[in-house]
Amino acid sequence: MHMIATPRPSWLSHCARLAIAAIALFAPRLLPAQTPTPTSTPTATPAVAPPTQVERPLLWRIELAPPSYLFGTIHLPDERVTKLPPVVADVFDRCDALYTELPMEMAQLIKHADRMQLPKGTTLREALGDELYDEVAAYVQTKGVAMALLDRLQPWALGVQLAVLDQMKEMATKPALDMAIYQRAKRAGKTVGGLETMDEQTGAFADMTPAEHRSFVRDSLVDIVTKERAGLHPTEDLLRRYLQGDEAAIEARANDFALTDAKLKKRLMTRLLDDRNVTMADRIVRKLQEAPERVQVFAVGALHYPGKMGVLELLRQRGYRLTRLELTADDAARAAEAAAVDAVIADRQREIEALRARRAKLADAAVR
Repeated sequence: MHMIATPRPSWLSHCARLAIAAIALFAPRLLPAQTPTPTSTPTATPAVAPPTQVERPLLWRIELAPPSYLFGTIHLPDERVTKLPPVVADVFDRCDALYTELPMEMAQLIKHADRMQLPKGTTLREALGDELYDEVAAYVQTKGVAMALLDRLQPWALGVQLAVLDQMKEMATKPALDMAIYQRAKRAGKTVGGLETMDEQTGAFADMTPAEHRSFVRDSLVDIVTKERAGLHPTEDLLRRYLQGDEAAIEARANDFALTDAKLKKRLMTRLLDDRNVTMADRIVRKLQEAPERVQVFAVGALHYPGKMGVLELLRQRGYRLTRLELTADDAARAAEAAAVDAVIADRQREIEALRARRAKLADAAVR
């Protein structure tokens, strides 16, 4: 199986995770503008600095007895997001099970990493054409990254990866938020798993034509270069929206997806968001129904929650009541949650006593 040319398995797994999932969180804004000149000097317009910590967590309580939770993630290893606020850490400490988008098992991620790879006997230069390949290589070089590390990627995966070249070194040594919370739950002996399969995540790109692949890469490169010339950085922009916890800004980011190919845009947006949101909401409901006695946390990319077709609205339509939690859980909320847990315990105790009484009757009948 062909892998990205790197001696570090950890780097491979992080790149595999990011290239597959980052598009589902914040798809890059793809502009229909001019051909980029990646080596030109960007203007010195200062970017808006993101907050230094989470201001409002993307955390909702599913009002059940006991409650379960929804948590919005961002597929980056930045310490501003991997350092969990106390209210979030408390939920993870108390939960019985955690489900991320994919099972964050290293062996499984590496096993499926070849889904990002070009077929044997093909090259990225052939897939993109000489002109576009050289433009991409020139831009990659400005980031201090060897093009050889990307040369085996399918074009769609390359298009996603371009926006995060500045984070590649950090991803080599630090887990993204999804991986960090998954590993934390697993170390604590909690049930862990995923809501999707690798095939379902990568399937959105499966039938792209060669022309669509090239369009995706070119538009991605144009967007990134255009923003950098304006002093903006795609990753810092999405970090700012995430740290602020502004649902409206996050939803606006989802709609800011202007591919030059309108048909491709519609198809990708439907597959990457709407279709997957329905799938994830259905599986969340199934897990809640299968284990009503467990405190479960469902942690998926933040972009999957807002909007008419978002996971929040889909769960509300199925009759679930959701409460957004803030940085500090107030005493009343904690007391209500404790009371709900106590009620479940009392119900279970009554069931146990009824079973014991039935067993005693059976034993008495057997003696007679």
